[in-house]
Amino acid sequence: MNFLIAIISESYANVMSKTIVSLYASKCDFNEETCILVDAYNKVTGGGIKSRIFILSANIETKNENNQWAGFVRVIKNSIEMEVTSVKKEVIALRSEMEKSNTKNTKMMEEIKDLILKKSE
Repeated sequence: MNFLIAIISESYANVMSKTIVSLYASKCDFNEETCILVDAYNKVTGGGIKSRIFILSANIETKNENNQWAGFVRVIKNSIEMEVTSVKKEVIALRSEMEKSNTKNTKMMEEIKDLILKKSE
């Protein structure tokens, strides 16, 4: 009986170690697929999204599936939030540059209009 229990315990340990390897292999596949999709999107649209590899935490508990996915999603969510913050800063900077350029162009147009009016008189 003890021999049978030892065999079953060893088999269970082997299955659990393969499960963890399979989990991280699927995370690597997800990273690769995400990068391929982002790169393809950039080619179609002419860029705009920075290709990032999602670094998936090794600290995700393997006790139940919900904890695994919660940690998995949390890492992706944090990465996306960082990217959104970065994009917002870029948009604000570009908007400011556009407003300055627009003001400059408006002044130039007024000067040109004044020159044309003076020449026509």
